[in-house]
Amino acid sequence: MAQATPSPLAASAAVAGSLRAARNAAIAAIALPPRIAARIRESWWFALLALALYLLLVLYTYDKNDPGWSHSLAAANVHNAGGVVGAYIADLMLYLFGISAYWWVVLCAAAVTWGFRRIESVPETDRRSYAVALAGFAMVLVASSGVEALRLYSLKVILPHAPGGIIGALAGDGLASLLGFTGGTLILLTIFVAGFGLFTGISWLTVIERLGGWLEDAYVYLVAKWQERGDRQAGEQKSLMLGLHRDVFSESARASAARMLRHAHTSRPSVPSAVTA
Repeated sequence: MAQATPSPLAASAAVAGSLRAARNAAIAAIALPPRIAARIRESWWFALLALALYLLLVLYTYDKNDPGWSHSLAAANVHNAGGVVGAYIADLMLYLFGISAYWWVVLCAAAVTWGFRRIESVPETDRRSYAVALAGFAMVLVASSGVEALRLYSLKVILPHAPGGIIGALAGDGLASLLGFTGGTLILLTIFVAGFGLFTGISWLTVIERLGGWLEDAYVYLVAKWQERGDRQAGEQKSLMLGLHRDVFSESARASAARMLRHAHTSRPSVPSAVTA
């Protein structure tokens, strides 16, 4: 009796499983002890933190009189706090992206946060999620540069190029020439929102749902407070009216009692005088 021949798909799956098992075994064989691996991840985290701070420093202290990639200038004194290297890095990034170059600082900060959560242990994650996050960051960077070039062209900031940089000019002007000024801005904002969701993992539907819940709770709270205030004012007014009625009743009761006393005194018969013997 002939044996059934396995299908090519099943054979491919079996080979892929074998390769995956072999790779995991090789990684386990050369893996470092957990304590040493944690210390290495901690060192990488400090390196990411230093990179984020250095990038923020060189962008913030950019000076157009420093030597840079976009112009040829020999300067005796470098004003950038990052030195000559920092001056070139800041000039290149601001030339390409404008003020939107600060998004690279945000990326480094996100990497610092991500690394801090994985110092002691590394959870099993899908590496494709990192690619999706980087793609979202690229969308945010390009869209931000384009909006900056279209809408913030009159921004009074010292830059080696116009606001938005070269990338902003290509993205913004290209979309504006095809879709118009307003249409291009709308498309760039849509790309920015979509990219920001991919980069941060935020669900905009969840944000809208929570915002609607907060607004509903605030409305219910204000209505309850308004009704409570109305009830308190009605109670105070009722107490005031009862007090006035009580005072009026007490005054009328005292007046009636006084009249009754006077009437009793005037209507009492006089005692006859004693007859002398």
